[in-house]
Amino acid sequence: MTPFAARVARTLCVGFAGGGVAQWLGLPAGALVGSAVAVSAASWAGVPMAMETRLRNAGFGSIGIFMGAGISSQILTLIPLWSFSLAFMAASIIATLAISTWILRSSLGLSRETALLSSTPGTMSYVLAIADDGRGDSSTILLLQTVRLFMLVAVLPVLIALFGVPEITPSQAESAAMPLPALLLVGLATMALGRIGTAVNLPATYLVGGMLASGTAHGADLVSGPPGEWLIFLGFALTGATLGSRFSGVDMRQLGRLAVASAIVVATAGAVSAVFAEIAGHLLGLPFGQLWVAYAPGGVEAMSAIGLALGYDPAFIALHHIARMTLLMLVLPFALNLPEAGRRA
Repeated sequence: MTPFAARVARTLCVGFAGGGVAQWLGLPAGALVGSAVAVSAASWAGVPMAMETRLRNAGFGSIGIFMGAGISSQILTLIPLWSFSLAFMAASIIATLAISTWILRSSLGLSRETALLSSTPGTMSYVLAIADDGRGDSSTILLLQTVRLFMLVAVLPVLIALFGVPEITPSQAESAAMPLPALLLVGLATMALGRIGTAVNLPATYLVGGMLASGTAHGADLVSGPPGEWLIFLGFALTGATLGSRFSGVDMRQLGRLAVASAIVVATAGAVSAVFAEIAGHLLGLPFGQLWVAYAPGGVEAMSAIGLALGYDPAFIALHHIARMTLLMLVLPFALNLPEAGRRA
């Protein structure tokens, strides 16, 4: 066994054990949170952790398949209502970017580019690609982005649970599991769509591919039922282990210096998104928790997994986070090129 394979095997063992214990304890989004916390703790303790790309993609694809299982033709009737929610989400993102960038510049003296890219929620691969082209400090951006995502995954499900976790909808909770032949075909379509999306540099391709493949099949009544519980656990645990493994090899002194500022930014972003979620929920009659997860400044994979684990509408959550990524990809180049009165070091 190669050293890399040994690290991957170790990561899987730690992640599955942590996810299993958290789920057994009945924690919100237990498989996801338990796996992420366990692997992160091992990484911080100096144990080498790693995740193989194909396993990561399989985890995201599994979550996408489960999300697509809740899609039906009735969703089309909800699009007018969701359009108002998307407008609130866009306003929430703009406010979050402005406040978070100011906090990082004031507290750490970062350049505007570094602070802006570090504050940008849920588009890590796109942000790092921009940083690799010489915009901002790439190592600082990576650490702040990773800490932000970990905090959201570990804390957000617990906070939302305090407001009352809804039950999984009967259509998914009581339906018989998707037959294995159908699941295999949907899985193959997921991998194909994921590879195509990756080839043209689209974000979250395997999760979106899984949702498209499963959603199309369910919407056309070609298949019925969610995937088995074993696949759902696998997807959540692999996603959590992937997030946790990103802390392997991180400079702990630099991490400690950035952790406090990152925590403040996460808390601020969470509060801003909560305020907009409360306003939108009051005006639109939608659950506060569902809106908070949809507006929360995290990646589409992690936030969709959290929303799904908490029983919220998976299509609603995914649509908002995909729309947020699209908005940020359009706005960031413009924002980075805006003139500023003075630059910080």
